[in-house]
Amino acid sequence: MTVNHSGRPHRSRTGPALRVIVGLALFAYILLKLEIGALIDELISVAVVWVLVNLLIEIITRVIVTWKWFLLLKEKDPSARFRDALAAQFIGVSIGSVVPLAGMDLTIGYTYFRQSGRAATAVSSVLLDRLVTMYAAVAFSAVVLVWHRSHFSTQPEVIHLMGSLTLGALLIPLALVIAVQLAGDRMLAVLPARVAATASSSVNEMLKSLADGSQALIANVLLSLVVQALRVAAVVTLAFAVGLEPDLTDYALISPLVFLFLFAWIGWEQGVFVVLLGLIGVPAETAFAMSIINRLVFSVSMLPGIACVLTGWGIHRRTPRATTAS
Repeated sequence: MTVNHSGRPHRSRTGPALRVIVGLALFAYILLKLEIGALIDELISVAVVWVLVNLLIEIITRVIVTWKWFLLLKEKDPSARFRDALAAQFIGVSIGSVVPLAGMDLTIGYTYFRQSGRAATAVSSVLLDRLVTMYAAVAFSAVVLVWHRSHFSTQPEVIHLMGSLTLGALLIPLALVIAVQLAGDRMLAVLPARVAATASSSVNEMLKSLADGSQALIANVLLSLVVQALRVAAVVTLAFAVGLEPDLTDYALISPLVFLFLFAWIGWEQGVFVVLLGLIGVPAETAFAMSIINRLVFSVSMLPGIACVLTGWGIHRRTPRATTAS
């Protein structure tokens, strides 16, 4: 961040550009390591029916992801409507995927803020939902690893990966608590007063929801586990689409991690597929082809969000419901 002549800080524009350059370089590097002929053969022989099944799974998953977030919203904002949450979800996914500066979660939260005017609720619910999703992915894969430990005993890379992720997931809350204790006030002091107040209220709302252990939070956790199962089904259908006969145990462990690390950045997405699926023996060309299919399916699933942006549906503040005289 730099300071302009008026003394006000402004964001550097090099960040998004650098991300695109690095992504393209990574994409080119992976591509150069592949056998192009084998990759083309993989893409030509794709089974379209499995691609359509994958698209259906993606749509169902997006609705469930919206519902589990909506439960947290409804608890804090009784006037929340599912159709608004669904619009915010699709808009967030679409804009966060095509605009380098906008993150998906940031866009979802901002869209709901535009609808409701409740900034703290928007931010806290998105953060809490993201936190639960992360833990659900790690926990799902960890349970698979422990349950089938004999199956993975000959795959030390998988065991090391899961050990690192589990340790990291346990340390993240501790690191956040330490950061807030040591520098929380100083971090808020550099923000505009309105933003600082929203950030503080958002964190307090999120911590209160965690402490209360409400029914909405419990339902969110359970639905997050359902989402991980759907993620497994999504990667399995991608494997069927390119002609693989996937081992369900391997894919049950790796698939949640694929989507945990997945960002809609060119190069990064292909790298995640190649590296993680390579741990369970998927050839690089095949994993790369699966990433391309996943990107195409995801692009199609973005269409509702693009339609919302173009029509303005789900962006503007909702009108209060009329009250009837008693």
